[in-house]
Amino acid sequence: MQESWAVRIEEKKENALMDALMALDSEGLSVVAHPENEIKKSSASALAEVEVTGQDRIGIVQQITSTLASQDINVEDFESSVTNAPWTGEKLFTAKLIILLPETKTFDDVRAAITETADDLMVEVKASAPEKDGAPTSKVSPRQ
Repeated sequence: MQESWAVRIEEKKENALMDALMALDSEGLSVVAHPENEIKKSSASALAEVEVTGQDRIGIVQQITSTLASQDINVEDFESSVTNAPWTGEKLFTAKLIILLPETKTFDDVRAAITETADDLMVEVKASAPEKDGAPTSKVSPRQ
């Protein structure tokens, strides 16, 4: 299960908290943490919607979110579910994300990074810009 929290602490204690969180990685717990001032400094240009569907497996959420984090992309909303595939009965993973694109990234850059991860995970990715007035501004399937 992927969870996220916002934690507010005194500025003088921030470095100690960041060090403690990063130390958890050596114990098998992956933590991504950003100081609030770092998030405010990074300018965002647009929100984007991403839908990921594929065969469920351990680590699928971590790999997708790590790819986004490596591109300096903030996940604003993340919903996921696992259902049984219609004909095979295998576990089917579905995630819907709202991401905040930094000014330095284009939608095509993000799509390419996610597609590369998707190929590795055998996951289908559909991405589109957020809807305006109820209609999608673009809809692209990375695999054709």
